[in-house]
Amino acid sequence: MKIDIIDIKKADEALKKHKLVNENGEYNKVYRGAVSSFGAAVIYSGLEAAVKSYSRKQTGSSADMRRILDVMAEILGCDCKDLSTKQLRDVERAMAAIKYALKFYKAVECEKGANNNGGESKGKHLKEKKECDVFNGTKWKNLEGFLANEKIANLGWYFYKRYYNKDVEDDVKVCVERYKGWKFKESIHTMQYVRMNNSIKAYKLKRNCCCDHVHCTFKGQPGYFDFKLSTTYPGALLGAGLLHGVGDEGEIKIGFQFDHTSGLPYIPGSSVKGIIRSMFSHPEYIRDILGIQIEDALEKQLFDEGRIIFFDAVPVLPEGIDEMNIIGDDFITPHKDPLKNPIPIQFLKVLPDVTFRFSFFLKKENELPVGKNVKLGELFKRILMDTGVGAKTNVGYGRLVEAGRK
Repeated sequence: MKIDIIDIKKADEALKKHKLVNENGEYNKVYRGAVSSFGAAVIYSGLEAAVKSYSRKQTGSSADMRRILDVMAEILGCDCKDLSTKQLRDVERAMAAIKYALKFYKAVECEKGANNNGGESKGKHLKEKKECDVFNGTKWKNLEGFLANEKIANLGWYFYKRYYNKDVEDDVKVCVERYKGWKFKESIHTMQYVRMNNSIKAYKLKRNCCCDHVHCTFKGQPGYFDFKLSTTYPGALLGAGLLHGVGDEGEIKIGFQFDHTSGLPYIPGSSVKGIIRSMFSHPEYIRDILGIQIEDALEKQLFDEGRIIFFDAVPVLPEGIDEMNIIGDDFITPHKDPLKNPIPIQFLKVLPDVTFRFSFFLKKENELPVGKNVKLGELFKRILMDTGVGAKTNVGYGRLVEAGRK
């Protein structure tokens, strides 16, 4: 990507105009990180979604990002709200120009939790006011209606799209503007996240919504085999590395792995393949499970030559159960400073006793050094039960047992 010196000059002028660089020629180090964070959001969610998420009027890191967006808009000669309509290559050029312009100045640490706009870092609280006055003109009639759980058709869409939907945000903004004098311990904005989080946790997997199309297609065909494993306490943490969160109080700040089509949690086939292959570096472990000495060619045939297809593991309902909750929440509490209280970080997890079906399709089974595919099924099942899936397996998350066993 070609960067023009004119763009860097525009970036330099915009940094000074929006006071990202002070009179001493210094800038807050978080701005460089804010640019990188925005780039990651563009890659994962797309330009339009990233701009909408990071242009929301909040404090802390979100305020830092909003000021970076103002600088980008200045370079491109547009309004910040029109930034998402620009070509992606133009936005990337503006981001690069900002990084080059920042090199002219000295990076410094600013006080943690401080708002660079000079505003307060904490939201105001509700005081005394009638509910009808607060919710008048919105789709909610009262506080009870506002906090009621929403019906969710697709969990993935709800968590990654509706969670920061502008229409919902506008309704909440109307409430926030009216909350002065209404007595309540939380802000309307924080309560919105409470409502949405509760809606996600209230979602129930129903039998008519969990059809396993892979199993229905391949069932009974030679070479196809599957087994069911269930999560144990405290559950499973899937997709923790995915981007989520804009720094608001009360939101889920860690990503989660949802299937794009069904919206249900799942374990990618690539992850299943990686977990199983990792144990082939311990031939004595494989030999003890199979009861025979394996040949060196087995790993290459299974994983490099495409002899076996690893399908995504999907949730299924146990026999006799028509619906059940599958998603819950939990917290991690990093201790960055042993002399200060930890800050809890909320995340989603798959609940205990949720059953996943693991499916595989073996081609040319008679040519493998190991006999019938049922032995491979037992091997794969044993590996997954011994290693677990997802994140934080060292503290019990992601542990699996055979379905129906406690």
